[in-house]
Amino acid sequence: MARAGTGPAELSTEVVHERLRNAILRGELDPTVPLSQVQLAARLGVSRTPLREALRMLQREGLIDSTPNRQVRVAEMSVADLEQQYAARVLIEALAVRLTADLSDHTERYRRVYMAEPRAWSAAIAEHTAIVDAFVSGSAAVASTQLARHLARTALTLIAVFDPEHEPTPVREALRLVTAGVDARESTQHLEVMASDSGHRRHA
Repeated sequence: MARAGTGPAELSTEVVHERLRNAILRGELDPTVPLSQVQLAARLGVSRTPLREALRMLQREGLIDSTPNRQVRVAEMSVADLEQQYAARVLIEALAVRLTADLSDHTERYRRVYMAEPRAWSAAIAEHTAIVDAFVSGSAAVASTQLARHLARTALTLIAVFDPEHEPTPVREALRLVTAGVDARESTQHLEVMASDSGHRRHA
């Protein structure tokens, strides 16, 4: 508690970091304009010391870029970063579903771009419904596969927007690794159903 007359205690580095991080992920800071540390300090009501440390933390996370003349700015979104982030999410979150874990990361910035695309809402609702239905049915494997397909579709849509000529090999490979077993089981089940139907017709 602050002593009388001294004003409120200054925000900690961790709080400054969290507020700046959220502002970046929500797209509130323009990556094309250098960040003014004076303006940021005034906006947050802090001194330069916790602000500088918070910016260094964000730089280590890859959310802030620094230039030789000590200017800092929000790291621009890129196809390479998008691809790496979503390939990781396809693998990690599909596994996390099976372990009932909840993860989040820097892809929030890309998700906001995706949701601005035509038909993105309807596609996302349909895919989320399929994921929830799989959870309700108690099938973690199917839920993780549905999630992986949803994340991969999001990434492929965004890559097509950013760079239509880019071949998204990491995302496709991550999806293949997650869905290979399920796709094989689905194919086997489909063949078994076809064989069963054929046998019924022969005996009819």
